[in-house]
Parts: sequence; C-alpha cells; structure tokens
Amino acid sequence: MRTSTLLILSSTLLSANDFSSTLSSQGFTGLINTPNAQVIREGDAQLQFNTQFDNHLRGYNYNTPYNFEENYIAGIGFLSSSEFVGRLVEAPGFARDLAANIKIQIPYYHKFLPNIAVGAQDLGGEANYYDNTYIVADKELWFLRASLGYGKSGDNINREHGENTKLGKRMDGIFGGVEAKVTDWFSVMAEHDGEENHAAIRMAVPKSLLSSVKLEATLAQNLTEAQTHVAINLTVPLFAKNTTNIPYNEKKSNTNSSISTIENSITPTPVIEVQKNTTNNAGHLLKNIQQQLVKFGFENVQVGEYKKSIYVKFENSMFDHTDLDALGYVIGNISNSYPKNKHYIVTLLKNNLQTITVSGESKTFQNYLKNPNPLNSQKLKNNLVFSRDFNEKKVQFISIKPQNSSFFKPRIELSPGFITLVGTEVGAFDYLTTLRTNIYMPVYDGLVLSALYETPLAHSENFENNKVYGIRHAERLNNHLATVMAHQTVKYDALLNTFSAGQFQSDYYGVLNQTNITNSSGEHGLGLKTGYFEHRDKTIDDDKNIYLASYRYFYQPLNLFTELTYGQYWNQDRGTTLEFKRFFDQTAVSLYAQAVGYKYAGVRVSIPLTTRKLYNSKIVQVKGKSDFSHKLRTSLQEASGGNIQRPYGGINPQSDFELVNTYLDRDRLNANYIKGNLERMRDAYITYKNN
Repeated sequence: MRTSTLLILSSTLLSANDFSSTLSSQGFTGLINTPNAQVIREGDAQLQFNTQFDNHLRGYNYNTPYNFEENYIAGIGFLSSSEFVGRLVEAPGFARDLAANIKIQIPYYHKFLPNIAVGAQDLGGEANYYDNTYIVADKELWFLRASLGYGKSGDNINREHGENTKLGKRMDGIFGGVEAKVTDWFSVMAEHDGEENHAAIRMAVPKSLLSSVKLEATLAQNLTEAQTHVAINLTVPLFAKNTTNIPYNEKKSNTNSSISTIENSITPTPVIEVQKNTTNNAGHLLKNIQQQLVKFGFENVQVGEYKKSIYVKFENSMFDHTDLDALGYVIGNISNSYPKNKHYIVTLLKNNLQTITVSGESKTFQNYLKNPNPLNSQKLKNNLVFSRDFNEKKVQFISIKPQNSSFFKPRIELSPGFITLVGTEVGAFDYLTTLRTNIYMPVYDGLVLSALYETPLAHSENFENNKVYGIRHAERLNNHLATVMAHQTVKYDALLNTFSAGQFQSDYYGVLNQTNITNSSGEHGLGLKTGYFEHRDKTIDDDKNIYLASYRYFYQPLNLFTELTYGQYWNQDRGTTLEFKRFFDQTAVSLYAQAVGYKYAGVRVSIPLTTRKLYNSKIVQVKGKSDFSHKLRTSLQEASGGNIQRPYGGINPQSDFELVNTYLDRDRLNANYIKGNLERMRDAYITYKNN
C-alpha cells in the first residue's frame, strides 16, 4: 500500500527537463523493466544489449538455478508518437524467444497534464514469455520524471518441450518508477515492476564527444534478489538534423500539386534565340553548360533550346545516393549560368530512357538557392512542373549526338550479401556472408547485360555442409556465378516495362517481366511482376511460376509509402503482403506483414553502401551498391497454436536490376517526393558547385 501511495503522489509532479527516451531491458522505452510514456524519437534507431536474467522466466522462484541470459533489442521511431521494437532473448534452459513490442503515445500535450502511452509486448508469438498490455503516464518536474502505470499480463505459458509451464507475472497491476537526471550524462532510477524492486544508474557519453549518435550504459541492481546486470544502448539518427521532414502544415498544401504539361508551363520571354549560322551569347552559354555537365561526369548529355526555354537531358552517373542530387546540381548550374528570367526544362535519363522531366523558372530556383526560407520554398514548389514524357522533336540541340555516351562502359558494383536467421529452433543467430560482385553494361537504349558473381566470406556453424542451413544453401558456400541476364526496358509515357532473361539464382533459367505505372505526382503506382523459371537439373521438378500484382500509395506529408501485393511467390505459395515504408534521408525502413499460407511479420532496412558522389572514368566505373537492403522477419502464431520458424515462404524474387529501384530512384522520382525534399537538391548544388 505504501508503494502504491508513493507512486501515485510522484506522478503528480509538474514541468520538465531534457530527459532521454532510452530502451529499458524489456524492449520498450522506459526505466529498468517498466515503461514510461515516452517513445523513440521519430527517425531514430536504437540498439541495446543487456545481460539481465529475467526472474519472470523462473516464476520468481529464486531457488531455481540459471546460467545466463542475453538480450538483443532493436527499435525504431517509425512514426511520431510510436515505436516498434524487436527483442531476441537467449536464456539456456529457459527460453529462446523472438518478440515484437509496440508503444503508442497519445499525441496530446498540456503543461499541467501527464503524458500517456499504451503498449503491448510479445505480439503474435505462441511461446508467450512476455505477453503484456499496459497503459502508463509520466510527468516531469525539474530534474525528476515519475511514471505510473497499470498492466495486464497474459497467461505467459512456456510451451517448450511439450510441457505447459505457467510463468510469473510482471506488470500485472500497478507499476511505476522515478528517474532523477543529475547531469546531462548521468541519471539515477528506481522502480517497482509489480513483482520486484530495482535501482539503476544510467550514464551517457557527453554530447561533445559524439557528434550525432548517443551511447549510454545502465548498471542495474535487483533489490528483491541479489542480481546485477548491465545494458549498453546506442541511439542512431537515420537522418541529419538539417534534413528532417518539413512541417506537416507546409506539406499539406502541396500534397495535391497540379501536374500540367511542360509545354503549357512555358511563357514567352524576351531572350536571344540561337541561330544555326551564328554564334551568339545564348549559344555560348548553352555550350558552356553542356561542357560543364560532361566535365563533371554526367553521361548522354545534350543541351539545346525548346521555343524560349533551355533544354537539358542527361544521365546521372555521378550521384549514387539519390537522383535528386543530380537534378539539384544540374538545375542549380543552369539557374546560375543563364539569364534569371530564362525557363529551363531538364530531363533525367536512365540507360538513355526518359524517367522524369522537370521545368521551371531560373530566377525562382536561384532565389531558393540563395535563401531557402519558407516563402522561397513555397514559390519553388508552385513553380516546378513535372512530366513522365517529353517530346524532343522541336528541340534545337547544339550537338547532333549525346556527349559522353554510357554505352559499352562496364559498371562494377560491390556489396555484401547476407542470409540471417534469428531466434529459430536450431540457433539464436545464424548467418552466411558473401561478397557480391555485380557487373552490368548498357549496350543500347534500355538494354543492359548483367552478371553477378558471389564469393563466400564467413558463416555460422549451422551453415556447414552437413547442417540444416548448409544443405539448403549449398551453392552459396562456394564461389559461384549466381546470375547472368539480359534486361530490356521499354517506356511509354508513365509506363515502364523491363523484360529479363537468363540464369537466375544459380540453379534456374527463365524469364522475369516487371511492369510499373506511376503518375507524375507519385501518389499512385501500379506494379506487375511475372516470371517463369526451370531448374537447370531437368531431373528436379521445381519449376517456378511467379505472378505478383501490387498497388502503392504515397502519403507525402510523412514520406510514407503503403504497398499491397497479392499473387504467387517464388515457392509457389499464394497470398498477400502489406508494407509500410518511410524514407529518413537516404535510409528506407519498411515494416511489413504477410499472409501466404503462413503468417509473417518483419522489418527491412535499405541504405546506400556507396559514396554520395562517384568517380566516373572513361573506361570503367567501380562503386558500392546504392540500394543495399537487408530484412529480418519471423513467422507468427498459427491457428493450431504452433509457431515454427518457416523462413522460405512469401519470397518475392528480387533481381539485381529491379525496375523501380533502377529507373525510379527507389520509387522517389515523382513530383510529391521531390517537392517535399527540395533541401536535398539545394544541398547537392551548394556542396559540389565548385567541383
């Protein structure tokens, strides 16, 4: 009774200090084992390792011996006011568990009222070691933050080895705690979790020593049972502070931006026209721009005049994080080289095919370069016009052929390859790592030849030749030629289609066709992937028929892509995948769920493993992978009550020449995304204008 009274009184404390939102040892933001009403900051990722043995697993019977426990936790602030966290527990003799947690903070703040959040632990699993739902409130006063909550635990039954054993219950009723922030890098915590009392100190590396990441360590003591544990927590922002999303109210006005034709956007202006038989000032400026772009390293460059506008088309072979960098550099170059009242039209190519055309007034872009205030930003958004197809017939080019051709120049792309299995019946963490060398070469408009060679580097014990995963992935344990294919892409207005044929995934020969239609605004996108493959060993009956249809919606205020896919996957299972993807600067994070006979949930992270600006020689180009992707997923509880890990269902076969990634800049090459990320374009020009 005394404990509950103190907790209730402490929750009434008012107003605030700069407290952190750090993961607890249970896999939600909080103190030691209890949550507070905070969440991981939007766009932050947190990683934690801790050594706490959870007495919850032995039903709080302190006479039961144990060896050790290791907890591996990863979480992300995917949206504001929410966090998604995964946790792997390895406690020999007690549990190996892969669990998902979610917490949502009520998006309301008042200086006299507490923050409130609701959450759930161990979602979807069958071995419910940590099943719990809760509501919690917290409030800050000066250097103190107090939290008070109420939880409801599930049955928490351990069903391993055919035995049903009820576990003890944490947070089944009232819980709470207090955190005192002594300095910016040191705090003291105490809590009651419903079963036990804990105290801890939390220390952080001073901000002056780490520029962007945050490293913290927690030393905790169980006051009910003599146990001590350590937690190490790392917070990594997924975007720089100066590239965070612009406010919602500013974005809202641009969500339904009108997409007019390029031709209708051109207004006559009194400029000097280029004459075929004279070399005047305008012609000299056009030649200067073309020479600068070729010298910088862009390919398939052509410059000319269209009516009263300057027209530039080029292929981005220099910026490898995003095509927005290339557009920003080129438009900035035009705006600062040509008369302020000049109209520009810029077409971005990929394998000499048009992907998007952007037009606007030089003066408007130049004003934004000089001063990116909200007014100039809004004027630029209103001024930009986008198109998927531009008719070049009336363009007066200053050169007959494109300059610095991309054809027959080999590109060598190096990247790691990973297969990881986490929290399975045979191991806590199994892995296979390889070096992937992808060589591709454009030979004609839209035609590319590619080959992928894979070299094994390291693997866990369960990937040995005679072990379960080694048998399944035997070909990847040796050097091998994984893929040899020809890819032909054709375009009609907003429609892109890539037809690929050849050797695929080492053992198969066949064809893969990808179709995409995305309007200029980028709000809606349709996709279709079909394929047929036969095993190279004719005695093996393992033909693959793939057909996957998808619809994608882009919600620009949050840079949020929602995609629904239905069809037949690689292993001939059928069903649906729902994916939510957000870009935090150049990092894409996806949360997805699948119902394909079995149910899955997972997370995918895609990052560029390459420099922002590349070196482009005349003979060959060597670089990292611009869209390296890795995912972790787990199977969910089945109707029968089982939860066996099934890693081979719902596989969408990915070539190293995915249409959307290759031609549409990972689905970002559209009006709404570009208008929401103008600062990226400006930064590219400011950073590289003197290169």
